[in-house]
Amino acid sequence: MGQSCARMCILDRSSDSLRLFGIHQRRSDHYQYRQIHQWIHRQSASFVSQIPENVNDDIDFPFLTDREIGDWLIQTKFMIILRGPPGSGKSCIAELIKSRYPTAHVCSADNYRYQTVNGVKRYRFDGDRYEQAHQSCESEARKYASRGASPLVIDNTNMRYYECRTYTEIARAFSYLVILVTPRTPWRFDAGVLAERNVHSVPIEVIQTMINQFEPIIYPLYYGWCWATAASCNNHVTEWRKRRNRTHPVLESEKMVKNSYATFMSILGVPYARKRIALACGFDPDVDSSKLAGHWSSAVNPPFGSPPKTGRGVTPTWPHCTTKFSQFGRAPGAQEYANRSAVCQSLLGAIHSLSVLGLFITARTVGLRLHLEGDDQLALWDGEDNESVDGCVPPKPRPVGCRAHVTLALAAGVSAVETGIDALRIVDAELSGRPDTTQISMPGGDLLREIPVTSPSGPEHFDHVFYCQFKNPRTARLFFSAFY
Repeated sequence: MGQSCARMCILDRSSDSLRLFGIHQRRSDHYQYRQIHQWIHRQSASFVSQIPENVNDDIDFPFLTDREIGDWLIQTKFMIILRGPPGSGKSCIAELIKSRYPTAHVCSADNYRYQTVNGVKRYRFDGDRYEQAHQSCESEARKYASRGASPLVIDNTNMRYYECRTYTEIARAFSYLVILVTPRTPWRFDAGVLAERNVHSVPIEVIQTMINQFEPIIYPLYYGWCWATAASCNNHVTEWRKRRNRTHPVLESEKMVKNSYATFMSILGVPYARKRIALACGFDPDVDSSKLAGHWSSAVNPPFGSPPKTGRGVTPTWPHCTTKFSQFGRAPGAQEYANRSAVCQSLLGAIHSLSVLGLFITARTVGLRLHLEGDDQLALWDGEDNESVDGCVPPKPRPVGCRAHVTLALAAGVSAVETGIDALRIVDAELSGRPDTTQISMPGGDLLREIPVTSPSGPEHFDHVFYCQFKNPRTARLFFSAFY
């Protein structure tokens, strides 16, 4: 499956195989890997989150040891792309994932390099069939992604961006979140040690060339917290969860969108608000609520109301809060952000509780305001809170994280980035102490505020935002990820 001799030490039966290759594993390493493997095997049926004692840092990954993250990996779609030179420990990690998650499927180009000679299956690297092996691996990954297998593991070297891109494109096509993993073994970039440890006799010169070509950061389009994507094919596990009263992440996503749409329609159901919004959107003030709702198209999946109509220029994605727009490394500050220790660690698996403060409607966007709190959340934030809006200088410094939002729906021709600008307009109005035009009590105690905000037409003009401020902020458990 892969190139690390360490993974062959996981099971007792691998000892003879190692000696065939002339590789001898130190007893301490052998015991360590066997210990973690046996613990994970015992937990695989129950997915209990309990970190075993004496787990070394090489294999202490959140996606292996955290129960809630394990729930997400089983119930929703995740692709884990392993990266590193031969012998660095990728296949050890793949074995551990497979033991931790019996639903996992591992794809590796090495699986297509074995030949049977005299009834014995032997690995044989053939340079002439290199492309064929990788094409077969890609086809296998696409097949299992189309089935919704999760976690889906890619066990190849993936040293450079273009090698990873093949699989990140598959992940995007089938709504998978991606976790990129490089082994933490001390020898992972030591060509001499790797040449001794890899089981496929890759020469030291080849390994050194691979190390020199390694791209440590694969830049995404953006980073952010997200609600769950589509459900995986692990329906039997889902039923097991329901019997134990555990929340399914996908059901939480659907519930959030459904409740948000109900709030949206309740705002349009208020005659005063409907007339004011209709005029701002170019409708007759007596327009029906359902017709007015068609002014915006869903920007998320599951759909906010009806699925978007073709030709509206809106490509739905799963609900998320962008923490940094990276533009594949081309955006200002992308490298510095990617090198933050909090970001590097969180990309291996992190779930945070974020507060949803309320829902706002403008002629351009429909969105949710979020509240960030705690150092762990703020350490992941780089959302351009201080961007200039409508040529106006904020009356006071804006608080860190005030731009945090979720785009739910967009008017025709409007970019999703405009939702963040609308959120900043609300912040500036609040900082200036500008009084609301109107306040209306809503069912359940929520407060509907008509807020005068600056306008794209110029500083002399004002627009009006309708903002439903929740009496009790809604808490959401969101997964931090990069979107490639």
